[in-house]
Amino acid sequence: MESESLNSFPKNILGKYIDDEGDTLSINIDNYTYGNSRELVYLTGTLNDELVLKTYLDYYFLNFKNEDGYWEMIAAKPTRDKLTILCIDAKTKEDIQAVNNVIKKGKAKSLRKKNKYLIRPTKDELISLFRKDNICEKNVLTRLK
Repeated sequence: MESESLNSFPKNILGKYIDDEGDTLSINIDNYTYGNSRELVYLTGTLNDELVLKTYLDYYFLNFKNEDGYWEMIAAKPTRDKLTILCIDAKTKEDIQAVNNVIKKGKAKSLRKKNKYLIRPTKDELISLFRKDNICEKNVLTRLK
């Protein structure tokens, strides 16, 4: 996504959130931690050259390099007391076809590893993909007071 990188998480998303399974996401100025109540950490990261935060419309995009050197992305859309986490999750041929129906140029290309695909949607195509329930996994977290 071609837009300016942010060097910190914006104030409106800072804080602690909880999901339906009791796992918590803590977002601080330049890092995040996601784990459960038994102090097990699943994910953690600090913004840097390989963990990049960008924004478009009212979405935030956390871009990170995976072990194969490809960029992956998770999006978040905040509301007053919720944070919706969005992830493109196309698993079947039908899902890939649905992705390709949205992307006008550069169709999904198989990486032949772990059923992963490379896509390069425009910003508007990406937002359209988020609206497709069959290919976008959504997890709604509630802000803790």
